[in-house]
Amino acid sequence: MTEPITSFRGDNFFLSNFFRREFDVPGLGRVRSAEHAYQALKTDDLEARTAVLQAELPGDAKRVGQGLPLMKGWEVGGRVAAMQEVLTAKFQDPELADLLFETGTASLVEGNEHHDNFWGDCTCGATTCADRGINMLGELLMMLRSTLDAVDDGPSANPSSSWEEMREWLIESLEDQPIGLEIGLGPKDVHVRFETLGVDLKDLDDESSNVEDEDLPEFVPTEAVCAQIYVLGKDTYLVRRSRRALRTIRFIDYEPTAVPMNTWLHDDPFDDCTDGYLYTGDRRLVAEAAVSWFRDNYDSPALADLGCFYEFTEELPKGDGAPIFNRWR
Repeated sequence: MTEPITSFRGDNFFLSNFFRREFDVPGLGRVRSAEHAYQALKTDDLEARTAVLQAELPGDAKRVGQGLPLMKGWEVGGRVAAMQEVLTAKFQDPELADLLFETGTASLVEGNEHHDNFWGDCTCGATTCADRGINMLGELLMMLRSTLDAVDDGPSANPSSSWEEMREWLIESLEDQPIGLEIGLGPKDVHVRFETLGVDLKDLDDESSNVEDEDLPEFVPTEAVCAQIYVLGKDTYLVRRSRRALRTIRFIDYEPTAVPMNTWLHDDPFDDCTDGYLYTGDRRLVAEAAVSWFRDNYDSPALADLGCFYEFTEELPKGDGAPIFNRWR
């Protein structure tokens, strides 16, 4: 298995947004670095944008950008879309595209010690950074890499690869969906439901039913790389990733403000989830987390062997002060 790249320094500095190489970005013109472009896209204020773009160094651009008024929707999908736009423009440069392509199948992780667990993975050792970072910059770079041809003319003339199409399909599919939607992804025909174990879900919903939690058959998961996505509320999603088949869960009582957002978690209550779960309000982050799990996992089935199912809950979440989870389903 290819060794991961865990630092965007030294020979891999070209992966960093602080790498100084001029390129053109639609709407901004010529920029001095990816950091200049990203910080400028934060705001609709043209005067503020100009101040960012005129900064001498990437670090200067970042400092100017930290105090800017943010454009609407920046924290909910906007920043990820902006970063994707910047990286796509940056790697139009044939030399940089070649360098990115030559990283092969290596996992790209923006390791840092400045507590950035959204764009990278902080390894400072502090308890607040103990959980694995989201590494969104690395994920976007790997997604972009999957669109490159094995030639020296930069991105493919057809930038929509199969993985890219899957990612865009997920982003679109999650828009304006009702609370309770579940999307399951994994090898075809691997989806554990209680019906297959001899229990009718209608019996579980029937208050007069004699079926109790202790009567449910033991869950014996199949070994399989898979993922689940749940719509928990307006702009609130849950992604679960595992190397074992995941059971269907119903979130009957749910209070959206009680969950930690944009942080990979690995503790209870998900005893069937081997590789962590994430709450977020960003559909692009949801899609990237799911697609990259299959694209970059050496145990994962090929894209052609993946299957998908979706299901809507019969009982919607309720109760602002209710526990996060009522019971497993």
